[in-house]
Amino acid sequence: MPPSSAPSRSLSAPRAKPVSAGFTLIELLTVITIIGILASIAFTVMSGINQKKNIARAQADIKLIEVALDAFKRQYGDYPQTQVDTEMFDALMGRRGPSQAFNSSASYGKVFLDYGRLTLTNPDPKTVNSVGANAIVDPWGQHYVYVYKSPAIGWKNPNYTLYSSGPDTKAHVTFDNQGFPITSDSTNSDNINP
Repeated sequence: MPPSSAPSRSLSAPRAKPVSAGFTLIELLTVITIIGILASIAFTVMSGINQKKNIARAQADIKLIEVALDAFKRQYGDYPQTQVDTEMFDALMGRRGPSQAFNSSASYGKVFLDYGRLTLTNPDPKTVNSVGANAIVDPWGQHYVYVYKSPAIGWKNPNYTLYSSGPDTKAHVTFDNQGFPITSDSTNSDNINP
């Protein structure tokens, strides 16, 4: 048989168009960088909002404690005479009077503080009514600082100072000659006063 003059066909498959293999490394790094920048901006904004919320909560807590301290003074004629935060809490819960001497047999009974709105060191209902077991803590987990200003040590009028140590959680307070906390210097600028 004579050879055919028909064109020969190739047995190989037809060429396919090249398929895109995905994103290039540059494109992936660009997207990851943009996501990182957006996440850091969101984190910064959220932490600022959270800080403002904590400061507002500390100010509200201080006002609530001040109302209870004023009611205590109306009842007993003076504020709780202590520098110890658990003793201040006990006084506002009706477990002690204004004097420094603690009379465990006396029940003063009148509760001045709605502690349900506050954060306590031991919120367990079994310990809330235990003497010396609780103190009130600020949004940063530190005890509120209560300082009774006694006439016996030179203050002209019995009074108190109450504050939160603030976001840096360091209670570094100095007082002026009237007994008010100084917040103008850099070490006290984050303390939260009424």
